[in-house]
Amino acid sequence: MAPPLSERKYDLVVFGATGYTGKLTSEQLLLSAPSTLKWAIAGRSRDRLAVLAADYNARFPDRVPVDIVFSDLAEAALEELSACTRCLISTVGPYIKYGTPVVAACARNGTHYVDSTGEVPWVMDMIETYHETARASGAIMIPQCGVESAPADLSAYSVVRFVREQLDCPVGDFDFAVHDFKTGISGGTLETTFCLFEYCSLRKILASINPYALSPIQGRAIPSAPRMRRHPDLGILTAWIQAIPDVALVMRSWGLRQEGAYYGPRFTFREYRRTRNWFTAVAWIVLIHAVSVLPLIPPLRWLARKIVTQPGDGPVLDQPGKYRAEWRGVAHADGKQGRAHVTFRCEEDCYTLTGILLVHTALAILFDPETEAREMGGGILTPSTVATERYFDGLERAGVAIEVKMMGSQGNNNPTYFDQPPTQWDIIAYLNQHDPNDPSYDHRSVIDKWIKTLAAIVKHDSEDYNRERRDRAWVLLQKYNDTSRNSDRNRAREWLSHRINTSKTVKSGASLTIYKDSVVLKGQINNTTIHQRATRGGSSATLEGCELDDELNSHGDVSESGSTGALPVAWGTRENPVSAQAREKRKLPDDWSGAAMASNQEDAEEEEEEEEEEEHDIAAAEPEVKKSKKDFTSVYNTFAATYKDMTPQSKFTFSRSHRVLEDVIYDNARTLSKKCLVHQWVLDLGDDDVLSWFTEPGELDELLDRPIPLPESDKVFVASMARFADAENAAEYRRIAEEVGYRPAGEIYNRSKHFDAAWVNTVILSMLSIFESPNNLLLHPNLREGWFDCNPWAFLVDQCLLGLDAVLVQRKEILCLALKIGDNEPPPGKGNHGPRFDAIIHTLGDTPVIEYGAIEVGRSFESTRGKKWVTDSAKLVQALRAMLVRLHALVDYNSTALESLQVVGLLNAGMNIQTIRMGSLGTNVFFLERGKIRSIPSSVDGLRGIFPLMKSVVVFKDMIRSCVKVVKRYSGGGGKGVQEFFEELMAQNEL
Repeated sequence: MAPPLSERKYDLVVFGATGYTGKLTSEQLLLSAPSTLKWAIAGRSRDRLAVLAADYNARFPDRVPVDIVFSDLAEAALEELSACTRCLISTVGPYIKYGTPVVAACARNGTHYVDSTGEVPWVMDMIETYHETARASGAIMIPQCGVESAPADLSAYSVVRFVREQLDCPVGDFDFAVHDFKTGISGGTLETTFCLFEYCSLRKILASINPYALSPIQGRAIPSAPRMRRHPDLGILTAWIQAIPDVALVMRSWGLRQEGAYYGPRFTFREYRRTRNWFTAVAWIVLIHAVSVLPLIPPLRWLARKIVTQPGDGPVLDQPGKYRAEWRGVAHADGKQGRAHVTFRCEEDCYTLTGILLVHTALAILFDPETEAREMGGGILTPSTVATERYFDGLERAGVAIEVKMMGSQGNNNPTYFDQPPTQWDIIAYLNQHDPNDPSYDHRSVIDKWIKTLAAIVKHDSEDYNRERRDRAWVLLQKYNDTSRNSDRNRAREWLSHRINTSKTVKSGASLTIYKDSVVLKGQINNTTIHQRATRGGSSATLEGCELDDELNSHGDVSESGSTGALPVAWGTRENPVSAQAREKRKLPDDWSGAAMASNQEDAEEEEEEEEEEEHDIAAAEPEVKKSKKDFTSVYNTFAATYKDMTPQSKFTFSRSHRVLEDVIYDNARTLSKKCLVHQWVLDLGDDDVLSWFTEPGELDELLDRPIPLPESDKVFVASMARFADAENAAEYRRIAEEVGYRPAGEIYNRSKHFDAAWVNTVILSMLSIFESPNNLLLHPNLREGWFDCNPWAFLVDQCLLGLDAVLVQRKEILCLALKIGDNEPPPGKGNHGPRFDAIIHTLGDTPVIEYGAIEVGRSFESTRGKKWVTDSAKLVQALRAMLVRLHALVDYNSTALESLQVVGLLNAGMNIQTIRMGSLGTNVFFLERGKIRSIPSSVDGLRGIFPLMKSVVVFKDMIRSCVKVVKRYSGGGGKGVQEFFEELMAQNEL
């Protein structure tokens, strides 16, 4: 008989730890679990387990050492394994082939269990056979806790809970879609698909398609979802194969909670994949049907097993930023008007995401006493039954973001008020429906609803029947954003100040902590009345029973989604919890296990230095917010004025739809309530929201075909890299660099032909010198920006750009001349002329110099949504636009030249690099295109990954070279053809 949980040797065991998913799961456990956790890795190969354990213990010496447990699938071995741990994570698949005895042993011994299966027929059998056994033993068993099907289950639970809190009603239809899914595929995933058809009857597989296949109760009949559809909020949707396991698990969560009453008796869940156009939607359906045929035919299964990735292998995850996963969903309230939007996002591949979900679900089972799973008494449950606030906080620290917000009903957050004639709409009449002296009144939320509703009416209502509504909503949005004393913003403030009875006073000396926009502000309160000096993020903040009356003058700028900014507290100590989380290696708070978490003073100082570069002092925040309001008005006015000044001849017309590019941008961008790139006529080709404006046939394809083609690869350079194809260790790389020539024997070095080929040797030998240093500095956590400038980026970027004639990379705190002398408004930064850049790429012989690119460097990389990355990216984009505008003038706006001009930027963050380029889409509009994020390998084993990065740098250089040639040709007449120059002189008709 198994000992009680409290007496077991381990808290957690990862079974199948030598497999692809098992390794990633163990890595996430090392990053996220308390350091005092007693855990082990288990599997069938002692040697491979020993190698992994040695590696983990060497890399994380501050943790309790990981043990190894040998176990195969024999009943006695599994009994011993399940009896030695409180919780077991199983990554041994296919589960339909190997998983049943593991579940049986855990259910009998009361051992908590988590897995990542997506095999619904197998889960059906496990529920039927072992659910009651697990309930009797108290085991909490949660299958389908990976990409299949935790994102769907957690999103559905989050949106239902949110609608319950906001509208106090259940949910009806919930449409869920894979918005972005960039990932590879492992051999285990393919093997699982094949085994499903080998171990299950067709009848069983068809039964698993029933939405209620896993639910403890049967609900009403759910109509079949259309294979393709256009959703008003989610875009063009098509069938998605993962919908089968996801629907089944979500509906099990539905049935487990109050027999369906909590989600709602009319709750339905449908899942799709978002596509860019109808052609892609059809292609996905064809692909799904084609792939579905493969497992049905044994010879095809045999062939596929021979040629595809084998079980235990998977995609190489050496390029941060290459993979990501995002789901979006819209839920309709049942019985009330209103919609809620949920986003589930992770900037990792799906297998790393699976590891994150498995680990945090297991930790919640072990350490969180407030889960519904404990209240239910165990059994085979779902991921959402352990989803508490503590659980969601842990996922957020690991890089998983789940966001829910209200959207209203068909673009109308306030249906009763806005049902009246538009001529009666007025912000004061709207506010008079509310009592600001009511303790539950939230002025910011009320104003948010006003703005969101107006913006939604402008965007969603049809052109004909609701034209009066659209026009009135547009006028009211302008009145709110106006900077004059009579603006609706000021009218709302005056209304509030007159209606509030008294202001609450906070007791002197009380301690204040306010959370806003991921910034924590702490300090002592002086004996003063709190008005605009305090803000809060959503709910009321209280001190010793006194509600903070922070409504006066608290409403800040309006974001694209309609949310608001506010004035931060201007005193006290400033902390950044996001940076703190990174410094703590994403460990859980102490109250999970009592484990202490050490801080790193050097990292804290470095974070403070970076923050000083990115933002002004907190004490100056209030005037900065006021300035930002004026900034948006100024940017918008310039945007509108530029549009009015455009001539019909200068605009770009789509060849098929005959719509005008500038008109489409203006009609959509004018409804936005916060300045963004399109207000500067910059079209980000990676922004799906902006690209969704181009809905007519052929428009998107024509738009994406407009940018200048990338330079062709130089064969001599590529051949130089190909020399290292068979190199596997440092000695082989060094031998090839020193003994195998990059040019044929006897051929004389030619700089224009051989420079890049020779540079390959420079990079390889420089990387080897770093790898072979005593401590391999690339693995050191506290390197500063300057080290990266002087080491990897010096030979990877600066050395390569030496191949340009009369062009210089000027490094360290360089002003952008184009921002200084142009009519572009520079982004905020140090000095009077905008920010300084880590490098500017400009000509040598010109006075003033001509700039063709810029570089920004950071010491570390968290994600593409990290503050430093976002700030540096915005700086680069502003500089590139200013440079391109200046180049337009230098070529005298020649239409042929404009189509060939482009400027480039590099974002360096730690060991990661991304190329950005900007060019022209006709005369008035610029395009922005971002390359893949590539990484410097940290060991010789991954050195092959340096070659794609080097190729990106050479393409970066060739784009500069091409642009320099264009400017030389078209500026001042130099380099023009005889006939072209002759015609120009003949056309001159002036003194």
